[in-house]
Amino acid sequence: MIKLQNVKKAYHRKNADVRVFDDLNFSINEGDFYAVMGPSGTGKSTFLNLVGGVDRVDSGEYWFNGERIDGYTEGQLSEWRSHHVAFIFQSFNLLKILNAAENVELPLLLTDLPSADRKRRVMKALELVGLQDRAEHLPDELSGGQQQRVAIARAIVSDTPLILCDEPTGNIDAEATEEILEILQLLNKEFKKTIVMVTHDLHAAEYANQLFSLEKGNFEEKFAQS
Repeated sequence: MIKLQNVKKAYHRKNADVRVFDDLNFSINEGDFYAVMGPSGTGKSTFLNLVGGVDRVDSGEYWFNGERIDGYTEGQLSEWRSHHVAFIFQSFNLLKILNAAENVELPLLLTDLPSADRKRRVMKALELVGLQDRAEHLPDELSGGQQQRVAIARAIVSDTPLILCDEPTGNIDAEATEEILEILQLLNKEFKKTIVMVTHDLHAAEYANQLFSLEKGNFEEKFAQS
């Protein structure tokens, strides 16, 4: 599905370049669930941003389903993301003035779907995460775990094949963590979504079938299971 080849990436900070990846090579297979662990500052979020087309590689190649996309324009990348990638963040990123259904609908407003079709897809996504009865609640009326489930519904409503998660259980309690991880596992196993999750939590990583550690810009495979 995805292949990063000989990728270099650095950021310019206070008159100096901070190099994150010198020669990154990594492949992501369709339908797998990847967990990426490692100390803070080792490039985990940068890796997600590269995979999601948010950050560009400085050099090297990015292949997606046999097509090289590292030379895309910003407009082409934006269009590509809308069809292929969804993000789930630690901080939920819900708009407080919108209710749960309206937050979930946001990605669909950029499409040509009729309103009735958008509403139907929104309710299906909320039902999948068990929040169909909270559709009209504002974020402040929901628990942290419920807000993250709304964020997951927003991520899946466009039905993209790839879901990228940056510490999705970092701001919720243990009970809600189990609920979120079970939903992610369901999306992978039943709906065949490819998931890449950055986490500091080994328990969360155990829900994946591929675990990698990222240190000093290099990946080390910890386990792989079917």
